[in-house]
Amino acid sequence: LFNTQAQFKMGAFPPPVQKAGDTCYISDHTDIGMGLNAASKHPEEAKKFLSWVASPDFATIYANALPGFFSLNSTPVKMEDPLAQEFVSWRGKCKSTIRSTYQILSRGTPNLENETWVESANVINGTDTPEAAAKKLQDGLDSWYKPAK
Repeated sequence: LFNTQAQFKMGAFPPPVQKAGDTCYISDHTDIGMGLNAASKHPEEAKKFLSWVASPDFATIYANALPGFFSLNSTPVKMEDPLAQEFVSWRGKCKSTIRSTYQILSRGTPNLENETWVESANVINGTDTPEAAAKKLQDGLDSWYKPAK
């Protein structure tokens, strides 16, 4: 799906490391989840549905139908798209880490999740240097994040 939806040929490379041999990290995180309401009038039906949603069969269907949302199922999922499979293959080479900007740094003002997106775009577009972007983000963090104070 990646290449069929893009107007250009897409490729990917694993996360960079500071020096050869360093551990690389990828951000595996849950964006979508389902659960059972404790007050449900249909708990058995919901449990049956959730069991299927947690299955390798569902993981394969879902991961291949929704580009960029890679299964966190304990059973590896074979991706049909070669580019998607390239992304998934990094799990064998890199360690998993949380998405800190969302899970932690989005809690305050300024929201560092949003600011990280803005400053990343500014660096890519050449409107900010990496150093200026880092200073803005650090200043924002220092203004509210207690461990930084």
